[in-house]
Formats: sequence, structure tokens, C-alpha cells
Amino acid sequence: MRFSYQKLLVKDSRDKIHEAWRPLIPIHLSIGKKSLLSYGLIDSGADVCLFGSAFCEKLGLELVRGKKQNLQGVGQGRITFYLHSITLRIGPFSVETEVGFSKEISHIPFAILGQKGFFENFLVAFNYPKRWVEIFKAKKSKSQR
Repeated sequence: MRFSYQKLLVKDSRDKIHEAWRPLIPIHLSIGKKSLLSYGLIDSGADVCLFGSAFCEKLGLELVRGKKQNLQGVGQGRITFYLHSITLRIGPFSVETEVGFSKEISHIPFAILGQKGFFENFLVAFNYPKRWVEIFKAKKSKSQR
């Protein structure tokens, strides 16, 4: 499934705002009968999929009941997040996976789609010059089953 890059306003290192193209795609999260539609930024440098704590609340999950983890980011301090199992759907592709929820990134209006949860389940082809990203469901090898 192919998605166009989205133009976002971002701050540079001098706090100047400018336009930038990013692979921001529609995603669907669900757990049980609760679900929500949002957007996710594909970030191959992120170790895990991360969502603000408001996503957790909208899905009816209690944030601190998840597995507590910490993460050190580039240029930021350490953040605490809690892993929960959800269903992540991108277009027609759906996977059961663990993602993290954190109060410390609640100011970000979209999810961060990282290695655990996203890249371990999907193949991704970036075409920045043409401003699109293509996503395929990964087939698990016998050793991964």
C-alpha cells in the first residue's frame, strides 16, 4: 500500500519553523471493541512504537498497567513508557503487537512507528524524491514463528 509524504511544519535547531516532508500515514489502533484512527510517523531510528498517553486512555487502557520501560532518545532526556498489546492496522494489513504509551510525548499529535511493533511486522520502501512510502506485510520466517 502506497502513501504520500505529508508536509509538516517543524522547528529547526534555531527554533525557526519551516516546512518538511515526512512519511506520516493513517493508522488504526484497536483493543477489544474500542478503536481509534490516527496518524503515525514512520521512524526507522525509533526502537519502539510510541504513542502519547491520551491514545491509551481513548482505548480504555490504564497506562501504568503496562510493562514499564525507559528510553533514551537523541537530544532528549530519558522517557518512561508502558507497553500494551494492541491491534495495529495499516490499510488492509493488521497485526497484534506491543506498543508504548507515554505521558512525556503527549504533546506529539501522532504516533511514532519504530522497530518494535512496526518494522518487525512490515516491509517499508521509502521514495523521498517522489515523496511516497510503500508498506507491505512482512512474512515471518519459520525461525520467527
